[in-house]
Amino acid sequence: MRTIIEKSTLNLKSTTKNVSVLTVDMHNHILPSLDDGSENMEIALHLAAGMVKKGFKKVFATPHIMPGFYNNDEEKILRKVNMLRQNLKDENIHLEIDYAAEYYVDENFIKLMDTGIKPITIGRHTNFVLIETSFVESFQNVLKAVEKLLNMGYKPVLAHPERYIYLDETNRRCEKLQNLGVLFQLNINSLGGYYSQQTKKKAEYMVEHDLVSFLGTNIHNDIQLQSLDYATSSPYYHLALKSSRLLNYALV
Repeated sequence: MRTIIEKSTLNLKSTTKNVSVLTVDMHNHILPSLDDGSENMEIALHLAAGMVKKGFKKVFATPHIMPGFYNNDEEKILRKVNMLRQNLKDENIHLEIDYAAEYYVDENFIKLMDTGIKPITIGRHTNFVLIETSFVESFQNVLKAVEKLLNMGYKPVLAHPERYIYLDETNRRCEKLQNLGVLFQLNINSLGGYYSQQTKKKAEYMVEHDLVSFLGTNIHNDIQLQSLDYATSSPYYHLALKSSRLLNYALV
């Protein structure tokens, strides 16, 4: 299992102020046959090759963990990681694969944490845990899950907050979560309007107000992979890359 270290020992200063291309992705569904991402190894290799062409050198594969739907655990995930690593080597695709998970936050998640199980962190030496919720989740339920993780010594990373209806247009709830210690991961494709114009506006607001700690592709398929070309042409994408808050490169 992965080792948690105190957040004070982490390098929380980004080294990306002058970069124009993101080379570390910490949210995607590239692993085959685990969730709603890659259906098989062939698709996984196609996505991996495409990510290399777009400048990525390292990715953290983050399959869903959602009891009753995607019953994944670290053993299953690591098995697929090792399979993908070997296939990448065989195909001469130079992409470093690490792993974490995207935990769906609901009552089952709280029960899972109550068992004492350690969540899979983003990277072997961090306390970052990637979480997502229903798009219309009760904000109080979100706070409960966040407080649970914080009390356990973890740093919650909320996936694609720009997509959640319960986070209002003024982002006051975003500010409240951030004050608690939650970090925000923005989907790059949100900046290109892939999901909706409303999501795009919220994403731009979050970048403009320096609320983004991580950028992730969250790719599941080739359409989302190719959509990155348009999204990364957004001036807001390049503004996000320059932020001293951005932590993608702390994961190298």
